[in-house]
Amino acid sequence: MFVYLLFSFRIGKREVGSEIDLAPNRVRHADDDELETRFLDRNLAWSLVLLTVVSLILPIYWLMEPARQDNAAYGWVKRFEGRGARTFEEACVSCHGPGGVGGVAQFT
Repeated sequence: MFVYLLFSFRIGKREVGSEIDLAPNRVRHADDDELETRFLDRNLAWSLVLLTVVSLILPIYWLMEPARQDNAAYGWVKRFEGRGARTFEEACVSCHGPGGVGGVAQFT
């Protein structure tokens, strides 16, 4: 553990000054004077609006979720029952008969 910490601290200290230089893919953050003006008020207002929207939509989504799950399960069953019936007609009816009871094909 000691060796790990020693190497971690040594590797971390190689980047002295990197916090001063801004990487090309980063945007300089606003300073305190700019943040404590209308910029902060506007961001807080939008946060409140979005929080209100989510607070109103989420309960509606929760109320509609059981019906959505039931409809999805029903659609799943109907879709795969139809696929199974078509596959049975194409591949199995010639030997097993329409009801799947057998006796249609001649045994050799």
